[in-house]
Amino acid sequence: MFEKAKNYVKNNKRILFLLYAPLYMFWFTSLEKWKDRDWNIIHCSLDDKTPFIDLFIIPYYLWFVFVAFFCIYFYFKAEASECVKMYASLEIGMTITLIIYTIWPNAVHLRPDVIDEHGLCAKLVRNIWNIDTDTNVCPSLHVLNTLIILVAYYHCGQFKKKHLANILVTVLAILICVSTGFLKQHSWVDVIAAVFMCALLSLLVYVPKWGVKKVS
Repeated sequence: MFEKAKNYVKNNKRILFLLYAPLYMFWFTSLEKWKDRDWNIIHCSLDDKTPFIDLFIIPYYLWFVFVAFFCIYFYFKAEASECVKMYASLEIGMTITLIIYTIWPNAVHLRPDVIDEHGLCAKLVRNIWNIDTDTNVCPSLHVLNTLIILVAYYHCGQFKKKHLANILVTVLAILICVSTGFLKQHSWVDVIAAVFMCALLSLLVYVPKWGVKKVS
């Protein structure tokens, strides 16, 4: 049995990336519980000019579906090298972000004290705020992971000629990113930092001379 498992891992190296998930969850949840810290408050003038719009909770929630769907799809359907590149980008990006959160604790104070609306979207916002704190925000993991997956999507040969799908995926990714600002979950500084980090990771992983070589 051990030999079979060893051979399976050898022939499916992408499975090793799944081992990162427990480490990430432990690290991130530990930081979320660590409240007695000297927080660096993130803020810019654009935050004050941006209205709170609870309708953006819909793309914000769709992030969970977006990430889960493409992680599963790339694992089972994409070329091994494409899967490894996306997983490597995600895990390098999340690790760097967690290091930043650890050594430079940051937060935002942007959420409105009271949400007057009583509709479904307002209820969903209250629910997410009870789970998702406004600490450990810069760079935004919500934005970073979305953009990394979008870059991987456009590098995936299976989607080259799927024009309608390309438009829908791109629009959804943009809505997810901007939702963080309109829900006051993140400062626009967090968004820009995530965009910058994604650009660096894309150069590291996808530039031919530096990128991940083809694997099984």
